Amino acid sequence: MGCVISAEDYTPPGTGATEDGPRLVLTSKGAADAIYFENAHALRQPGGALLTLRNGMAVVPRYDYPRKIMEWSYIELGLGPRHMAMRVRLDGEFLVRVHDERVFDIAWWKYEVGNHLSILRSTACHPGHTRYGNGGRSFVVNPDGTISPKCAQHLVLGAGIPTFSFVPAGSPLVCRFQHAKALAAGQQVPLTLASHPGLAVVQVFDEPREAFGEWHYKALGLGPASKAVVASRQGSFFVDKAGWYVCPSMMNIHQGNHTDLVVNRHNHPARIHEEHRKHGGKRPLDFEFHADGSVAPASAPHLRLGCSFPPIGGSAVASEEQYESPMAEPVQGVVVEGVVVAGEVMGVVAKEY
Repeated sequence: MGCVISAEDYTPPGTGATEDGPRLVLTSKGAADAIYFENAHALRQPGGALLTLRNGMAVVPRYDYPRKIMEWSYIELGLGPRHMAMRVRLDGEFLVRVHDERVFDIAWWKYEVGNHLSILRSTACHPGHTRYGNGGRSFVVNPDGTISPKCAQHLVLGAGIPTFSFVPAGSPLVCRFQHAKALAAGQQVPLTLASHPGLAVVQVFDEPREAFGEWHYKALGLGPASKAVVASRQGSFFVDKAGWYVCPSMMNIHQGNHTDLVVNRHNHPARIHEEHRKHGGKRPLDFEFHADGSVAPASAPHLRLGCSFPPIGGSAVASEEQYESPMAEPVQGVVVEGVVVAGEVMGVVAKEY
């Protein structure tokens, strides 16, 4: 396939973009978060079809202008309003956005539940390098209206769940825990939410993932209360019942950054404490547990732990338990001093595909 090396003169489509909804991710076939396309049967037509879903949403770009890493010019994908729907055609094994000939790409070509997708094209050799086949840019349309990676047909495209992330203290996205008093007192409790009845902090995936030979991590998000992580406050740390630490991605405290459960494979918890101390005043593993059931990073009291976007459909099932009486004031734990882990450890990498 030939190459066009000239620079792309890019103009975004007029339908817009949004980062206010879920990411487009891989999920298991038959899972509750699998998405079903209204016009899947029409994707093979020359003009393609709009990627609208049966639930009223659509696959959309998360931002207007492409970003670049190495030779790849990419735009991450998510779910948003129908008027932003992308027009896409299935050209052989490639899902191609009609607007600019970018193709769907699975991040790092890793066929894992929760891994996200982008559209991209090569700036060095298009369409030759853009259309590398038999990999993370190869897809099949299933009879039920789902779309699967050609090389991992037990998976389908799905809607990412909200990540457990840092949000402004006054945001409606702040998570407030149902068992706030017991949590702050150091008891192990399920992380069910008073702020989002029927939901809880959950593991995005069950099997831990490895980074740099010494760290295991499991991403955190919001999901059904029945799958709640059980955790406690240990001094100023936030630790699950197996001893995994709630840790900001890359040990960075800033609005929008997400969190993971992290453990060191060889010397835990000493190694994670060592990394924590290296960050000095940033105190990435130190949290304050507030009277309203919210939790703040100790070094950034203007932030709270919350959800990255409103859960689709709002609350799940109404909770029967009442919100516990809160503490009188925030509890500030002792300062011990998390994990400089570049790449994917703590969650999503600095690359986007």
